[in-house]
This record gives sequence, structure tokens and C-alpha cells, in this order.
Amino acid sequence: MIPADEKSAKGPSPIKKEIVIKINIVIRLWIYGTLLFSLNEN
Repeated sequence: MIPADEKSAKGPSPIKKEIVIKINIVIRLWIYGTLLFSLNEN
């Protein structure tokens, strides 16, 4: 069985999908970091 991610990665733009995933991870880490920082400030 091939995971759905691998199938869609072989589509027209796998590179663009990788960039989007990396951006999503960075945004999540940034939001998580700012939330922790604001909690520590209070």
C-alpha cells in the first residue's frame, strides 16, 4: 500500500507541496512559541 501523501506528491508540483508543508510547520512552531512566551510573561 502506498500512502496518500506519496501518491499526491507524484502529482504536477511535489516541490510546491513540500514548501507548503514546511511553511505550515514553521507557522505552527511560531504560534506555539509565541503562546508559550506569552504564558511565561504572565
